[in-house]
Amino acid sequence: MAIKRLALFGLLFSLCSKALAAPPIAIGAEDDWYPFTGTHQQQLQGLSVELVEAAFAASNTPITFKVYPYARCMHLARLGKLAGCFNTAADASLSKDFAFSAEPLFSAPIVLWQHKDDPRQPRHLSDLAKQQVAVTLGYEYGPLFDQYPDIHRIPVRKDLYGLRMLANQRVDYSVAYLGTTLALFERYPKLQKHVRASLVVATPTLHLSFSRQHPQGPEAKRQFDAGLKQLRLSGQYQQIIARWQRFLPTEPAAPDLLP
Repeated sequence: MAIKRLALFGLLFSLCSKALAAPPIAIGAEDDWYPFTGTHQQQLQGLSVELVEAAFAASNTPITFKVYPYARCMHLARLGKLAGCFNTAADASLSKDFAFSAEPLFSAPIVLWQHKDDPRQPRHLSDLAKQQVAVTLGYEYGPLFDQYPDIHRIPVRKDLYGLRMLANQRVDYSVAYLGTTLALFERYPKLQKHVRASLVVATPTLHLSFSRQHPQGPEAKRQFDAGLKQLRLSGQYQQIIARWQRFLPTEPAAPDLLP
């Protein structure tokens, strides 16, 4: 009888432990930023997806990805409906609402693109004054570009839309990360025939941003930071980067934008 009671107690304890276990942490992932994070071939893929998933796995932390457009993802995280969102440039203007991962996921250049038939050679911010520049909604492009008021920004939903507007000469320039643009060139070869790299606007580090309003935000950050550190020490981080290296070229794409 005592053995049966112990067995019953053990079963009840196991069931209660599972019931009380914390649910998987909800992390927002951008839907359209492949090869870093995006829905590609009908599933969530990308360099950042692999890094975030591996880092949480290294710290034995269950997560679930919630896929949204970037602006929506950040909005939900700001409200505390998601514990975090990626990929985010660690901009000081966001620090009120978000805590950034201790180490970046990676760094990548942001490029100003222009039409191949456009002979202009901009170098300074003032060269962009009064020019129509396609920018993706919700994206940060570095303080030098973002804080310059004289650019006529044309907001678009996707990098692809801005580059298509540029290819059709409906805007003067478009801004997009080099890696995402290279991926778009692979998918839409005709696009590459009409646009060229003009300037590197910035080369920010990209982070997982954690909500200051979500109850799991602080713990998610602790577990992610520990897991990413472990990935770097084990060599797994370098292995993941190597699989996506063609989208992270080491040679500069163009001259740097000057103040």
